[in-house]
Amino acid sequence: MALVEFRDVTKVFDVTPTKDNRRVRTLTVLDHVNLDIEQGEIFGLIGYSGAGKSTLVRLVNALTPVTSGSIKVGDVEVTTLKEHALQELRRGIGMVFQQFNLLNSRTVAGNVAYPLAVAGVKRAERDARVAELLSFVGLTDKAHAYPDQLSGGQKQRVGIARALANHPTLLLADEATSALDPETTQEVLALLRRVNAEFGTTIIVITHEMEVIRSTAHRVAVLDEGRIVEQGEVFEVFSRPQSPVTARFVATVIAPPPSGDALAALHAQHPTATLVTLRFDDTATDQTHVYRRFFDAQVTFELVAGGIEAIGAHRFAQLTLALTADNPDALADIPSLVGAGVDVEVHA
Repeated sequence: MALVEFRDVTKVFDVTPTKDNRRVRTLTVLDHVNLDIEQGEIFGLIGYSGAGKSTLVRLVNALTPVTSGSIKVGDVEVTTLKEHALQELRRGIGMVFQQFNLLNSRTVAGNVAYPLAVAGVKRAERDARVAELLSFVGLTDKAHAYPDQLSGGQKQRVGIARALANHPTLLLADEATSALDPETTQEVLALLRRVNAEFGTTIIVITHEMEVIRSTAHRVAVLDEGRIVEQGEVFEVFSRPQSPVTARFVATVIAPPPSGDALAALHAQHPTATLVTLRFDDTATDQTHVYRRFFDAQVTFELVAGGIEAIGAHRFAQLTLALTADNPDALADIPSLVGAGVDVEVHA
C-alpha cells in the first residue's frame, strides 16, 4: 500500500526578475515525476546536485508548492490543503536535515520537546516523551547539554529524536549523513533502520551517496535533471543498472569491469587467455554451477579483477576471469559455456 504517491508532478521556478518586476525565465526542477512510496519501507532517492531531490521531498509536506500534478500522503491530497490542514499534515511528517537545524539556545531536551510544545502537548506527557526518545537515540546523559557541546553524530541523533517527537508516520531524511564522517554515518543509518524496524515509520532518504542507499534502503529511485530515470528494488538497481547515471552511481561502490589501460595491462599479463567479465547473483544462479561447467569443459580460469558484494539479503558477483583451454573450441561460445542466469562480457 502506497503511503506517498506522486502523479505527473512538475515544479517550475520563476527566475530572473526584470526591472518592471515581471519574471521572464523559468526553471523546471521536476518534470512529470511519478512515484509510489510504500507504507513501512525505507525508500532511497538519489541524484547528483541539482537533480531536484530536495525540491521533491519539500513537496511532500508542501514546504514548496507544486506547479502541477498530484501528491497524496495516505488518502490526503496535499496540493489542495489549506494552511490549517497543512499544519496537521506536517505534524505527522518528521524531517531530519543535513545541517541538523537545532536551536542553539535550547538544551538537547529542549530541542526534542520543542515540536511537542508547539503541538500543545502537556508538560508531563512532553517530559515523558522526551525521556523516551533520548533513551532510544542513546543520549539520556546529554539531556541538559547544548548543541555546541555535541559532536556531529550526536547532533544528528538529537535531530532524529526531535523528528520522532509527534509519532510521525513518515520521516524525511534530506542528506542526513552528508556532514558526517564514515563511521558516524553508519551509526546514524543504523539508527534510521531501527526507527523503521521498531516503529514501522516510513522513511524517505535523500542522498547523493550510493553507499547510503545500499546499506539502508529497500527500494530506490534515481533522479536526473528533474526526471526519474530508474527505480526499483535496491538489489536489482545495483546488480543491473539500466541508465548511464545509475551506472555511474553504482560504480562508486562496485568497481566496473576493467577497461582502457587496466584492460590492456591484463591482456599483457595473460596473452594467451580470453578475458571475460561475468555478472551474476544468488537469485539467478549459483557460482559453483558456473565453475563446474568450466571444469567439465576442461577450461582453466583465474580471477584477475572484481569481487562479490553483499546488497541487502543477496549477493552479487562481478568477476573478471582469464580463461584458457587446450581445446580452442571450448571457448568458442562462452555464453553457452557459462549457462543461463549470467551476464557475459568478452573483452577483445
